[in-house]
Amino acid sequence: MSVIFIHIPKTAGSTLHYILNKKYTEKKDMYSISHGLMDDSAITRFKSLPLEEKERFFLVKGHMPFGLHTVMPNPVTYITFLRDPVERILSYYSYLLVKPDHFFYQRGMSLDMSLKSFVTSPFSVEMDNGQTRLLAGVHTDIGIGECTDAMLAIAINNLEKYFSVVGLSERFNDSLFLLRDIFHWDRIPFYVKRNVGPRKNTRKHITPYMATLIEKTQRFDMDLYRYANGIFDRQMKASKIRSIPVFFYGLFNRVHQITNRYE
Repeated sequence: MSVIFIHIPKTAGSTLHYILNKKYTEKKDMYSISHGLMDDSAITRFKSLPLEEKERFFLVKGHMPFGLHTVMPNPVTYITFLRDPVERILSYYSYLLVKPDHFFYQRGMSLDMSLKSFVTSPFSVEMDNGQTRLLAGVHTDIGIGECTDAMLAIAINNLEKYFSVVGLSERFNDSLFLLRDIFHWDRIPFYVKRNVGPRKNTRKHITPYMATLIEKTQRFDMDLYRYANGIFDRQMKASKIRSIPVFFYGLFNRVHQITNRYE
């Protein structure tokens, strides 16, 4: 059995990459797809690998749309994390404002772009219901503003049929316990949060009007996120994960983050 981790941008995926790297540090059968959304050649390179080489990979991870299982010789299960679409868009905006070397500046992002312009005039598909796009397996195949209810239905069906863990950024530690139970980890590594942008824009920092505007532009992601919450609750209930171990893991991990902030 091989595992494919679809890293949706700005969903705490960089932190999960770090944890997976620590968990499987001794394994030689892990493949990372770098910049798979920026440059399709990274995904193409993996697809072109000989079957016997792909057969040895236990874990394939990175930015990619759903569908890589079709070129895998082994049975495959997927994992991914989703995030509240409002918080995800706000996180993207804050992150890009301090990353003027990001390739999005070649697509239309600017340092003086207002949040409203960022929300209402997306210059890249990642900001146009990006979670639905990746999990439906379409990504750039559909233009900006062209997401449909059919795409949402495909994304939901994929989550139900192919994903053994549907995690949530907002319940990151609970999601790690799900991973532990599904993949039989003996322990969960401690972590320091990775690739975290400034926190000056969150739901509590914006007006209700702006929150509603983001929800409207991310309508399909909002519906997908609500559905994913239901899957997550079912998985938690089936795994019988108790809140006390999760609480103490989070407590000890805070200490780890304080003492290893430059890790």
